[in-house]
Amino acid sequence: MGRPSDDGTAGPGWDSGVASTDSGAQLTGGDHKAYSTFPEAGCGGRRPAYSLRQKLMLLVFSMGSLLAGSCLAMMIPFFPLEAQRRGLSQTLTSGVFSVFSLTQLLTYPLMGRLVTAFGINRLYCAGMTVTALSNIAFGTLFRIESAQSFIVMCYVVRVFEAMGTAAVITTALTMAANQFSHNTSTAVAVMETMNAIGLSLGAAIGAGLYHLGGFALPFYSQGCFILCLVVLSALYLPEVEAPVEQQRSDFFSMLRVFVSAGENWLCCAIVCTTAAIWTTIDSSIARYASDTLGTTPSQIGLFFLVATGGYAVSSLLWGRLADRLVNIYLLISGCLLATAFGLSLIPPLPGLGLRPSWWLLGLGLIVKEVFQGGAYVPVLNRMITVTVRQGLPADVATQAFTASVFGTVAAVGNVLGPVTGGAVIDATNFTFMVRCLATLTAVVGGAATVQALRIAWWRRRSVGREDPLLS
Repeated sequence: MGRPSDDGTAGPGWDSGVASTDSGAQLTGGDHKAYSTFPEAGCGGRRPAYSLRQKLMLLVFSMGSLLAGSCLAMMIPFFPLEAQRRGLSQTLTSGVFSVFSLTQLLTYPLMGRLVTAFGINRLYCAGMTVTALSNIAFGTLFRIESAQSFIVMCYVVRVFEAMGTAAVITTALTMAANQFSHNTSTAVAVMETMNAIGLSLGAAIGAGLYHLGGFALPFYSQGCFILCLVVLSALYLPEVEAPVEQQRSDFFSMLRVFVSAGENWLCCAIVCTTAAIWTTIDSSIARYASDTLGTTPSQIGLFFLVATGGYAVSSLLWGRLADRLVNIYLLISGCLLATAFGLSLIPPLPGLGLRPSWWLLGLGLIVKEVFQGGAYVPVLNRMITVTVRQGLPADVATQAFTASVFGTVAAVGNVLGPVTGGAVIDATNFTFMVRCLATLTAVVGGAATVQALRIAWWRRRSVGREDPLLS
């Protein structure tokens, strides 16, 4: 393997190529479609203050992230129990969560292309509209009496909702990379914080609305609120479009460059693992807590409120830290190993000498959520840096492509996690499933530790020498 640069990127055989000095487009002056370039992301020196337009864009896209998180979490406290009352298995119930991610897996590559073809804002508003209408439609499904018809229509509506959220997430991540190249991890962290607040409030509010108005009320309320945000976005959000020459990039050529960087494979493993942890636990913990501890949907919502609140508080800290660290794998590896420990507390796992209890479940969820963000937040910026150094231009097309790959890999984890986890639970039990998940997390954390040590070793060896990748 080759030699890393001063910021930890390895040389030939791991990440080869020289970075472009341009990194993404920025709105300038009064022309919403004019472009200038930032210096390379992650460079040293004083970072520029956010402009008013940047703050406005970050606010709008953060609101979209909040609502996207709320969409995912709102049904966690009550939908598994609703499905159980209809006689549906855990595998079928988890599939409602997984089909969402499977659709995203198939549509993220398309969304990356649509960003450069139609503009970030148009695609964002279209995605939010589809998401809103899908929520409203899902709220009507409780009227279906047949269990088979009910679950089929749940799958159908979730497919459309996933297409909408794939557009929202891709545009949000592209905007973070394109408009905040000096602080990409911080911008991602802001949106992740809002997403976590949505997850936290979504589970709690969803449980409360379900208690007040039944199955339909949470979805009707969510859909109408999203439509209001679409109107505000269409009226006030400045447009961000790619220059015409950036709209002609070939997807498969870009993919070949991306996969040729060995470090990108490690980044993908980290993203896939963290995504699988989230959706696997989210889709199965309500039934475990109800059967083992006798908790109600409202109590489950409270657990998620506290745990994801911890994620929201910590994400900004992880993002700011990641933007300043040279060797981000020190952060990622430590957070993954801490996440594995948090998972082991939830059932808890045999060998710890602990009995299942509500406080252990809550503590495990908090530890998992807080440290999982430290592994997830820095990866997008690292993937973009590695991909640009591998030979792709530092423009909006590369940023949109990398954001779509990031989302696709996360969707793989979201798909495999709940379905595989549900099948393991049906065949064994929840505790064994969590043991498998904790083991996988520790293994990926070990791989990140090896990469962190490798970068540290090469940096020490390179002291006083000129790095060919930076020359």
